[in-house]
Amino acid sequence: LLWLLLGTALAAGSAGALNHYWEADVDAKMIRTAGRPLPSKRLSPILALNFGVLLGLGALTVLVIFLNPITAFLGGLTIALYIFVYTPMKRKSTLNTFVGAIPGALPPLAGWMAVQNHFAWEALAIFLVFFLWQMPHFYAIAWLYREDYAAGGFIMLPNVDKKGNRLAFEVVFYAAALVACSVWMTMAVHLGWIFLAGSTLIGLWFLYKSVLMAIRKNRDTAKQVMITSFFYLPVLVGALVVDYCVSAGF
Repeated sequence: LLWLLLGTALAAGSAGALNHYWEADVDAKMIRTAGRPLPSKRLSPILALNFGVLLGLGALTVLVIFLNPITAFLGGLTIALYIFVYTPMKRKSTLNTFVGAIPGALPPLAGWMAVQNHFAWEALAIFLVFFLWQMPHFYAIAWLYREDYAAGGFIMLPNVDKKGNRLAFEVVFYAAALVACSVWMTMAVHLGWIFLAGSTLIGLWFLYKSVLMAIRKNRDTAKQVMITSFFYLPVLVGALVVDYCVSAGF
């Protein structure tokens, strides 16, 4: 478990550092990111690049030596998709949010592979829950900071969908799909009623806030979706841990 956590942390750090290096010029144009180390000139770009590469190499080394090649491959794929596909896509298409959610959901899949060392439907269910959660989460952020994203040249859905109708539909669609997928995850992974109850309740609350955002289309409801999304994963994982402990008789 410790090697998995270390490898995942190194991979996430690598993707973050390389993203900051790649987007330093854009970050300088946005209020939200202008204070980051690179656009504020507090850190050398070449140092950030080297740091990101070293973290990535460290992640792959840890994952392949102490776990297995499949987990290492997923770690490398996470970094590659985030840097070479998602990052440049933010300036080209509104699909960047959908594409970016893929590397965002790969670490839980890597965790499954680290233990099981093979793919199964249970792994797909876990991947989809983390994938679907990101869509309302990042759409809410994109709505709140749409002027900032526009200043940076990012093509985000709220900037293209001026009336917000498509955004409203997608926020509700993904939140509803998340509730359904968490139920499927309960059955696929053979979890108990504690996880089912916890994931369903927080999922329905997330859906409720998403519906409000879709109806009202204002900053307040978008902020509520964002805040609810912050609570979703801790509640989900907490319910999973409690469910396992109860079923195992701890």
